[in-house]
Amino acid sequence: MRYRGDIDGLRAVAVLPVVFFHADFGFFNGGYLGVDVFFVISGFLITKILISEFEKETFSIQSFYERRARRILPALFFVLAITTILSVVFMNPVQLKNYSQSLVSVLLFISNLFFYFEIDYFSSAAEEMPLLHTWSLAIEEQFYLIFPPLMFALFKLNKHIVLRTLLFSALISYTIMLALGEFYNQSSSFYWPVARAWELMAGSVCALLIGQTKPNKLYLNDIGFFILLTSLIFWPDEIAHPNAFLVLPVLATCLIVLFPNENTLSHKVLTNRILVSIGLISYSLYLWHQPIFAFFRMKTVGHPSHLIFIFAIFLSFLCAYISYKFVETPFRERHRFSKEAIFKFSLVGAFCFISAGLFGHFTQGLPERYHGYNSYLSDGPSYSPMRERCHSSDNKYIKPSDSCTYPDDGDVSWAAFGDSHTAELSYAMSKILNERGQSISHHSYSGCPPALTYQASYRKRCKEWINATLNYLEQNKNIKNVLMGFRYSYYLYGEHMHDYPHVPVKVNSFIAEKSKISNEDALEIFWVDLETIVKRLINSGKKVWLVYPIPELPMDINKGVHPFSVFNNDTVLNLEVSTTKNYFLKRHEYILKKLNSFEKHPSLIPIDVYKALCSHEGCPAVIDNEKLYFDNNHLSVAGADIALKRFFMNEKNKLYFVN
Repeated sequence: MRYRGDIDGLRAVAVLPVVFFHADFGFFNGGYLGVDVFFVISGFLITKILISEFEKETFSIQSFYERRARRILPALFFVLAITTILSVVFMNPVQLKNYSQSLVSVLLFISNLFFYFEIDYFSSAAEEMPLLHTWSLAIEEQFYLIFPPLMFALFKLNKHIVLRTLLFSALISYTIMLALGEFYNQSSSFYWPVARAWELMAGSVCALLIGQTKPNKLYLNDIGFFILLTSLIFWPDEIAHPNAFLVLPVLATCLIVLFPNENTLSHKVLTNRILVSIGLISYSLYLWHQPIFAFFRMKTVGHPSHLIFIFAIFLSFLCAYISYKFVETPFRERHRFSKEAIFKFSLVGAFCFISAGLFGHFTQGLPERYHGYNSYLSDGPSYSPMRERCHSSDNKYIKPSDSCTYPDDGDVSWAAFGDSHTAELSYAMSKILNERGQSISHHSYSGCPPALTYQASYRKRCKEWINATLNYLEQNKNIKNVLMGFRYSYYLYGEHMHDYPHVPVKVNSFIAEKSKISNEDALEIFWVDLETIVKRLINSGKKVWLVYPIPELPMDINKGVHPFSVFNNDTVLNLEVSTTKNYFLKRHEYILKKLNSFEKHPSLIPIDVYKALCSHEGCPAVIDNEKLYFDNNHLSVAGADIALKRFFMNEKNKLYFVN
């Protein structure tokens, strides 16, 4: 097949936005779309090779997978080897066990399915998983497991129906992607191969059509290039990915691939020597950037600075060049490595990495690497044992009338009402109530603000649940007390980790129709709804025990309590003052001011978590060898126990409780 420099330039245009997006540089809002561009390019190039071999009658499944092995595995094995060594040195046992599991999934080319069940790609936890980016390799290899023989069969049967079959199959796959995102969950449309196959098939369609186009008379590649750049830079961050609009960058890539024209601006840009050079190392660059970024994130308190990420990007380019020059290139040369050598290398390498992954899993992440590892492990579960059964979400909507009550044999005179921040507090409260022969009714919904009058972003049934639960509690005369709380500042200003040690000040798009509302109005809507809920509960005869903001940690507790590496015994986080008082007050300034503006009322009792857990300097992560959190913002069972017991030690609060 004739070499096309513009394709290598297009690879660079695909990989650079991915790298900058993962580095949290804001100038590529849709940087993750670069992976979709890669899918189209891959489908195009491989289908071109297949068609050529079909026509020459030289096609062989064995040869096809030999080429895939030469292309994919040497650089992948090199990255996995270095990443595994670094993981043993720097990861805590929980992280190493998770890494080991992901390592096995990578070698079996099912990492997309592994990460689907384990994590949300766009979450902060995902950013610290070194092998997360291999989901795209898994999708490609799953696709190419069945695509070549099916194409060969179609070509032999009737080559004139191949194009129509591909177009129809791509349409089906695209429809499945939309249906999964709308009616099942967004992660399935992101990770499942059946929902991504249409992008690869779009490239395949281009390979079938390209001989029928007139490249010297059309400037459609300029149009495609403009659409692609616009998508990469200005893609709206409020819409879930993938979505119906994904067809735009995919079609834009098809226009670039399908209509090459040496006289156009896009062709001159894409064949620029710098972009072509980056395109040549793009695979290695893609492989290296995520592990490097993940380790920097893993060992930084708060969020890595732009300076750290600039260094990380430089290091990624350096490793990519070394990988391309000394690993990728030699293994592609058949005179150096025969077909038999490649297959042996592939099998031995896969066996070694799978064995290492299984060893890391079954040894529970080798905890003996760290001295004193067990000193910060709680005897009981770190999160409420009632979470799985009682906690609501979009995918598990629990009607108020079907809510859990516990302990089973008590008088249900209490209820917990709020988002996930109330789950552990509810369980801790149940243990206090058990001593009095009382029970608590559990009502919590993941990521759901007090959305009484507005539709919450990314939570389709939050408003419905808030209203239904409030009505239920108002009408239930047996319930006299409501323990209520939310992660207030998260909804107002977003996740704190991306800005720490600075405080995020931009108002978050927690309202689905936020684009039509000013920031000031959005804040007021949030407060008015919260205030209305509290007043309605009080007016219905309830005591409202209003939980104030829970202090947030600058990193996950499970990372913070462990040493920096196996060579260092000092914990990553200052466990005595993990969150300063100054940071807490700035982070929660708006909501604290509003909560403190409530009129004094005998049926409104504030539970100030900061006063219960923290000192004049700030807040600890560990008290009496117990972890207060199970991540960076949710109290653990131990943390909730300590907070409520300290609260009720106050004689005034005891009096409230008795009454």
